[in-house]
Amino acid sequence: MASPIKIPVVQNSNNIRLIFTIKKDGRIESLLGAIISLQFIDKRSGNTMCRQCTITDASAAECIYILTKDDLATVGSYQTELEVEYSNGTKLIKQNPIILIVSPEVVENKLCNI
Repeated sequence: MASPIKIPVVQNSNNIRLIFTIKKDGRIESLLGAIISLQFIDKRSGNTMCRQCTITDASAAECIYILTKDDLATVGSYQTELEVEYSNGTKLIKQNPIILIVSPEVVENKLCNI
């Protein structure tokens, strides 16, 4: 099994796209009618988030979640879990497709007038 991809981001960043291609038993299977959740947990702080992904191409099994400023407000190293519930009731869980590392801002709440 491959190691999860580590994605470093800075606290309070915005509009960072996480794009996933989901395979079931090593093959692409349509996501038509599926519900996809992306869950985050920082084991040290206990901070958790659960977000719904948007299917971008059901036949290619592609979905996206766009990180918001609110998602990235708390510094930490977040393990993830991607949960797909297919329309027939089958549930597929992929642990740690990514690890999200949120680093603190160097200069907080300042606007630069350039």
